[in-house]
Amino acid sequence: MSAKNAADNSYADSSILRILHKCNAFRSQPAAVLIVTTMAVFADTVVYGIIVPFLPDILQDRLEMSSSANGLMFGCFGIG
Repeated sequence: MSAKNAADNSYADSSILRILHKCNAFRSQPAAVLIVTTMAVFADTVVYGIIVPFLPDILQDRLEMSSSANGLMFGCFGIG
């Protein structure tokens, strides 16, 4: 390994370590935990709100599922 490659590797290692240090400092703040948790719950709610209303129609049209089986499946999902 040449001296230039060793210098490049040490620079890359030090930049990665700096990034990891900044990420760890960010993750340890209570506001960061709140922000990430809020974003995750928001994304889950939005996706759930977009997919679920169309799911019965998709199941009946594409999978040719009967409406009673469809209702039974969503009823069991609501119970569980």
